Amino acid sequence: MSLEQKPVFVKILAEHVGEETEVMELTVPGFYSCTEDAHYVRYEEMAENGEVATKNLLKLQTESMSITKQGAIQSKMIFCENVMSEAKYHTPYGEMILEVNTLSYNVRCEKSTVNDVNYAVDLLYELGAGGQIFTKCHMSIEIVSALLK
Repeated sequence: MSLEQKPVFVKILAEHVGEETEVMELTVPGFYSCTEDAHYVRYEEMAENGEVATKNLLKLQTESMSITKQGAIQSKMIFCENVMSEAKYHTPYGEMILEVNTLSYNVRCEKSTVNDVNYAVDLLYELGAGGQIFTKCHMSIEIVSALLK
């Protein structure tokens, strides 16, 4: 069964606070689809040479969200408020096991028409390994229809 895919723009603003603060901002085209229990957003991150570096899949649900990455970096991170989860993070340099502690997760949907997609996600989590937290992350994601009104 094929899901109807709608073109969207995905805007991600992520701030990682550890020994240093790092801010990442990304706006890319993607595709949105949904089932009865989840909303999906596919998008690609490009390498500096213009080639696709990582293919990403966001799965949004009322109580949780996951980000699956495939490419130069491979991982699946699951975010569920007040839940500690484990993520395997495969890089060209080897594999890391990360602990993900989701402090808060909020997803908001505002659709004005059948073809209009408008989601906002606010996520606050900690990343660590071996019981030690090494960064606190705040991520905001906006998903908006790419169709002209």
